[in-house]
Amino acid sequence: MGRRPRTVEVSGVEEWLTAIATGEAVGVTAEGTAHDHPHPGVRYLPIADAASVTVRLAWPTGASHPATDAFLRLAQRHLAPGRADAGS
Repeated sequence: MGRRPRTVEVSGVEEWLTAIATGEAVGVTAEGTAHDHPHPGVRYLPIADAASVTVRLAWPTGASHPATDAFLRLAQRHLAPGRADAGS
């Protein structure tokens, strides 16, 4: 106990996935990574007892993209506290 695993420094998600795919490393990430960054050499497995990951949505107070308000409404509708599928 008290031992820390060896870490590997990478410059981004693609390099991280390559390190995993080549057997150089293993990784732990949020569930969304599997959807946003599929990789043929990486198998994403759920960790049943892992803590939830908090996701925060931020946007500028000034001028923003024309679809910002629509995206915000969609995020609020689908990720609102109390939804059965929120955070899953």
